[in-house]
Amino acid sequence: MYLFLSRSEKDEGTFADEWYEYVSDAEAEAEERFGITKDMWIEVPEPQAGCQPDWIEPVRVRGRKYGEPEYGVLERLVNGEWVVIPQKRPK
Repeated sequence: MYLFLSRSEKDEGTFADEWYEYVSDAEAEAEERFGITKDMWIEVPEPQAGCQPDWIEPVRVRGRKYGEPEYGVLERLVNGEWVVIPQKRPK
């Protein structure tokens, strides 16, 4: 099981992930390191085919479906259409 690490409660991807063999190990680690108790967890459903696993809503890398991925350009499914997500500029 993956523990996705995010700096926000917003659905905007994660900055890292960690893999644990057991859910109980991930829960214990999250509580020890971050003070996140089991009742605070947000379970992320399995992603749609070709979509990012660390987003809640369907998000994909533009062009990946056609074998020409544009890494850094993400699209979100909105009302049945793929829309480019504006990228934040580093401060």
